[in-house]
Amino acid sequence: MRSASMCWLFNQHGVKAKTIVGGYKAWRRLIRSEFESNRKLFVLSGLTGCAKTEVLHELKMLGELVIDLEGLANHRGSAFGSRGKQPSNEHFHNLLGNELMKLDPTEPTWIEDESKSVGNVRIPDEFKVLMNKSVLVDIVKDFDDRVEFLCNSYGLEMQSDLIDGFRRISKKMGGQHAKAAIEALQNNDLKTACELALTYYDRTYQFARNRSNRKPNHVEDSSGLTPKQTAEKLLEWKNQNSLS
Repeated sequence: MRSASMCWLFNQHGVKAKTIVGGYKAWRRLIRSEFESNRKLFVLSGLTGCAKTEVLHELKMLGELVIDLEGLANHRGSAFGSRGKQPSNEHFHNLLGNELMKLDPTEPTWIEDESKSVGNVRIPDEFKVLMNKSVLVDIVKDFDDRVEFLCNSYGLEMQSDLIDGFRRISKKMGGQHAKAAIEALQNNDLKTACELALTYYDRTYQFARNRSNRKPNHVEDSSGLTPKQTAEKLLEWKNQNSLS
């Protein structure tokens, strides 16, 4: 009755709403079924600074099906990735399931590779299993290009937020390196701080890749290319290999 009353109220104020047979529990069952569906994914991977999220957005502009996990989680997936308040874990799952329902399951969907968690929210276990066994596409980019990308991406961030990020990873990064990065920021030397951050994240990325024993199905060199150019090359590769 509460749902029916709210539905009536929304419709009275111009917001189209319907009740779901079986209620919220039925909706959650439907959401979970999406995570277990046998859809085809192209999982976009690569070292920090390869502009993977930007490439995803360009792929969407080119007409490809895309899921932006970091956008749904409101987090960029690192110690420096906070974009503000994140959804609850349950709401994140609802958002992801709702996005999947919009997409044709017979067509491949591009998605960025992530660890089990994006900030404080966790990728559903069933969907993570699907990601891990899907087509893996690596983007590679020169170190200097990645440093430049990070400087452009984080150049407008509050210095205090960046310092807090280095403090959060200080133990894993090594106190001496974290201290050097913080001192570089305090001296307005963002480039050195980004170089130190990349050295740390490259090491953790390689450790995770070795542990997972996953091998990429395709490696795309995007050095010197814009995200749009990289997306165009990926689309050309996909079409040439009849992966759709």
